[in-house]
Amino acid sequence: TEKKAWYSMYKETVTIPGQFQKLIGAPVSIIFNETLGKETFDYWIKSTFRRANNRFRLWGNPIILGPKKVHVYGVDRHLWKPIFLELTDKYLTAIVPKGTCGNTIHRLICNIQRYIDPAAKAYIGDMEYKIMVDQSSRGIKYEPKC
Repeated sequence: TEKKAWYSMYKETVTIPGQFQKLIGAPVSIIFNETLGKETFDYWIKSTFRRANNRFRLWGNPIILGPKKVHVYGVDRHLWKPIFLELTDKYLTAIVPKGTCGNTIHRLICNIQRYIDPAAKAYIGDMEYKIMVDQSSRGIKYEPKC
């Protein structure tokens, strides 16, 4: 999961003389099933970024861009790695730099679906998160422990 989502840059030489930077990675996008109400959106921002012990384990100072649009250049408190977020009443987009733990992505999606919108759909790039999880667990047999 994290390897697909990680953003990083590497130098690439092309036929044109010189070297160029190439951006690799994919955004994590979570699309809400229904538009969040203003009160719900405001509470989400407040409870996530104004509380020391929040469920999302994120830290940052929201930059208010409109009544229902916020940017956060923050930190995931799991391993204290940066995370860049755009939060609106319709979606969340996260940019996770190389080296960020995959648990950051899983926790973000899980908490959105648990506390904000159970029907929200998550994508890493153009691949639906559910499909990615299903593919990664294909062939694993789970046996109940009694």
